[in-house]
Parts: sequence; structure tokens; C-alpha cells
Amino acid sequence: METLAARRKGDLVVSIVHGNDNDTALVSGANDAMLSLLSYEYSELEGKPFLDILEDADRRKIVEHLEYEDYSIDIGTVLARTRQIHFKTKYGVAIRLKIKIFPSSSTSSREKRYEILGREHSCLDHLAEFRRVRHHYEYSIDEVLRIMDPRSTGEEFVLLSHFCQQYQENCVAGLLQLSNTSVTMMRGVIDILRGTMRHGDQIGIVGKVLVIFIVGCSPELADRPMSRIAERIKRIDNSATLRYFNLLEHPVFDFKTDLLQQKRIFARVVQPSQY
Repeated sequence: METLAARRKGDLVVSIVHGNDNDTALVSGANDAMLSLLSYEYSELEGKPFLDILEDADRRKIVEHLEYEDYSIDIGTVLARTRQIHFKTKYGVAIRLKIKIFPSSSTSSREKRYEILGREHSCLDHLAEFRRVRHHYEYSIDEVLRIMDPRSTGEEFVLLSHFCQQYQENCVAGLLQLSNTSVTMMRGVIDILRGTMRHGDQIGIVGKVLVIFIVGCSPELADRPMSRIAERIKRIDNSATLRYFNLLEHPVFDFKTDLLQQKRIFARVVQPSQY
């Protein structure tokens, strides 16, 4: 089995050889992560036609453009135009991966070698697809605070709750109550929140309570980002309170009934950062 270049732990790597003499594109290697994902042993995958480990629709698309006479449109060129493909496990299950392809050293002018780096779709990738299926792309924005308005915030609670249940993903919802809810204070706090949050996280408002959605954050780790937020907010509003809960464990399927009436008594109170 061909030795593959070491990469980050968890990366999925498969190497292939494109041969013009025998019109083939064969698997020449795969790292342990890829073998485990596809449920193959080394001996089962080595020498196997690369197209045989792809889902039917992706295989047809590649075959349509693939040639063995002109290296300008070989397997590497075709895959370089592809952002994602569906690999097929030994048992026929299709798994979608984001891919990048890299040329590798070749021993012959009549063959070209490549390594394909694959990564499984992240929680945010799944959420983007979930929104697309539900045709949920845009929010209504509060014109003064420039964050999701109350209606969109309520819709986001419900949408993320359904997403968490379907994909068994975590999403932490933080409820930040300020003692001073003037526009100036709110804007200052929102700027602080934006500086501490990641791409994909959201800020909204319900009444005078700011809402923070942190997608893909497990409950056991949620106290760290939340406590850092609390620490920064306490510097300008020492009486502010921040509580949070996990939408996977406590979904909000009906905004008024599940959130407003129950008051989320199970939400955890956050203390300033100790990390």
C-alpha cells in the first residue's frame, strides 16, 4: 500500500493513479481514517478502480468528462473542478465529502498520481443544507440594533430546534438580560458579542433580552465561551445576567409555549470566565 503524506488527524486521504496506457484510474493508497470511513481493509481497496468507490451519479458525471488521451482533462483536472463528491462505502452507503486534489510524484510520463483530501461536512454545512431545504435563507433585521428582530429570533429558535433533533447536533442558546437596555448600551454589548463569536453564530432579541445562538457547541464545553462573554459584559454592566440551554436537550418547537411561558427555568446561569 502506498504511503501517504501525513496531515491533520481526522483528514481523509485516498491516492489514485491515472494511467493513459491502460485507460485506468486506480486507488493506490488510503489512510486509516478513509479506510475506516469506507469500511475497507487495505487489501480490498488497493488497485480498485477509483470510480467504483463513488456514488453512481458522481461516477457518471466524472466519466462524462474524463479522457485518457489528453492529460489536460485527466482525473485530476475533472476532480479539481469538483467541490464535493459522494464516496460509497463497502456496504453501498453514500457519504458526501468536501474534497481537494493534489498532484503527487509520478514514476512514468504515461501516468499521473494524485492525492485526494476529503473532509466530512461540518455542523454548519449541515445547517446550511437544512436551511436550503426549508427555503429559510434570510432574516428580518432590527433597523436600530442591526441584529435579528424578535420575529426572526423566534423563528430561529424553532428552526434550530428541528435541526438539532434531525441531525443530533448541539446548539446553545444564551439569554442575556442587561440592567441598562438603552440603545447605546445595547449597541455596545452587541459589538462585544460580535467580537467574541465565530462565523455562523447568531445574535437576536426577544423583548429586551439579547439572544446568542452558538451552533455545534456541546453542553460540556458551552460554559467556556459563555463565561468569557459574561466576563466582558460584566465590565460594562455588572448587574447583567446570562443564562443558556442546549436546544438538543430542550427544543423550542413552539416559541410562545416552550420559551416565553416556561421561562426556561432549567437554563444555566453563567459566571464570569475562570478559563
